[in-house]
Amino acid sequence: MNRTLSIPVLACALFAGQTLACACTLKKVEIAPLAAENGDTYQGTVDDVRIVFHNDVKDHPVTLFPEPPMTVQHLQPAAECVVHDGGVWGRDGVWLSGDGRTLVTTESSGSAQDLVFRDTRTCAKVGQLDVAGVQWRVEGKQLVLDGGPAKRRAKRVPLDAACRPAGVVKPRQ
Repeated sequence: MNRTLSIPVLACALFAGQTLACACTLKKVEIAPLAAENGDTYQGTVDDVRIVFHNDVKDHPVTLFPEPPMTVQHLQPAAECVVHDGGVWGRDGVWLSGDGRTLVTTESSGSAQDLVFRDTRTCAKVGQLDVAGVQWRVEGKQLVLDGGPAKRRAKRVPLDAACRPAGVVKPRQ
């Protein structure tokens, strides 16, 4: 009998306090127009969670949603919440945690750009990371922030079990 256990699985098993963090995955949500490409309603669905955006521009495809609301709908059981505040949302900057509990969006306002983490049941902001001037990517169970004006070394931000930044990350008011 082969008793070899992979290092990541062993590490997850050994650190009981971190076991749930091993389950975090972020899925990219493809946001597409509800009807024709030049419609005003765009949506993306992953599993039983649908995210809906609106844009008044109808004469060409959009990549940004400059005005609230953003609606988060759970299909089973049926429920929804609405975000009435926020900056400009990016069409290609939407992720959902594997368990459907956390929505991650890019939001910008002026020269500021943030990754905003929201609870999908309440739409409450539960975390926020400043990513202005840096390149970032989702890499497994962490976010990697590269560069910036000072060309600093990459910063790795671990994600907890709910795919939210681990540690204290307070939302800006």
